[in-house]
Amino acid sequence: MMPVVLERVKSLGFKVFGENEGSANYDMNLVAIRAKPQKGQKKIKAGEFRDLIFLIYRAHGQWVSKCWTCTTSPGTYYLKTASKDFGRNGTAVVVPGQYPAAYKVGHHKNYEALRQCGPLTIYRDGNKDELIDIGSPEDFETGSDMAINIHRASATKASKVNSKWSAGCCVINDPKGFAQFMNTAKLQVEHGVGKTFTYTLLDQWW
Repeated sequence: MMPVVLERVKSLGFKVFGENEGSANYDMNLVAIRAKPQKGQKKIKAGEFRDLIFLIYRAHGQWVSKCWTCTTSPGTYYLKTASKDFGRNGTAVVVPGQYPAAYKVGHHKNYEALRQCGPLTIYRDGNKDELIDIGSPEDFETGSDMAINIHRASATKASKVNSKWSAGCCVINDPKGFAQFMNTAKLQVEHGVGKTFTYTLLDQWW
């Protein structure tokens, strides 16, 4: 039976890798889920690791699903400064959707991570509060070279607070979990299935 996350991906009209029983092993579905606002709030408040990122694939006919805690939203520092450190007037928030061949194994700063190599669509949140805003489609930007990577937070411990860890990147809070994530992702490359990863970002639906 197809995992629930992939059922949701398919129901939205997005591509599911490994859908057929004869599909290649280790053809990764890279799916992140952005948590909905907490009870009593209308918008998502930044600063926490409340989201999930999955790698789901077939191995010898069986579905394998692995999950890690992350954030898909920028940290409070960058939201409140509108990413002025990068000469911007708003902080990148990736718009939910499916982005073919968006990532490949590369580096973030000086360590191995998934590096952006294909188009992502973002909204620049520039009102300098701690709430995540997704504006109108006419305000969206799409680009392949925005350095919106998938990386870790601290190298030594699990992080609970996201202040400066993300300026729009997807960030896994636990370095041990991130190592597991990278080892799993690289199975696709090692088995010759493909060097790029399609990224699907969903809003929480339950």
